[in-house]
Amino acid sequence: AAEAIDWARDEANKRGSSVRFTVSDASGTMPYANESFHLIMDNHALHCIIGKDRAGYLQNIYKYLKPGTHYIVSTMSYEGDGNDAPPGFDPHSRCIVRGKVATRYLGTAKSILTEIASAGFSILHNRVERDNEGNAELFVIAQKPHIN
Repeated sequence: AAEAIDWARDEANKRGSSVRFTVSDASGTMPYANESFHLIMDNHALHCIIGKDRAGYLQNIYKYLKPGTHYIVSTMSYEGDGNDAPPGFDPHSRCIVRGKVATRYLGTAKSILTEIASAGFSILHNRVERDNEGNAELFVIAQKPHIN
């Protein structure tokens, strides 16, 4: 969201950082050249992307990373049987629904790792941890393979 980018820009300016921020649809066309990043970090964005947009998002991450570089992810997941599900969790879509709008996707660690691998990444490391409220969090380090 533009507000989050404005906040990040202000914080970077306070620290004298020369970071360029943009607002765009991460699952669609973005204003970057292919293979232009050495690292992409996703801190709680992936679970906010629902349905077919997830594949486009992961394809973009793959496209914009240089070969041999990394995609680091921290995302919500849900490993339970439904009895301890977060409020609004729909077990069929695996989404948290507010009203009639899906707001978060809570795949299992296995299904999320499969999505990332299907986008072309090698999974180097992953682990699931629980926060203080018992919610599952999946951490992943993935690599775009080197070109031979």
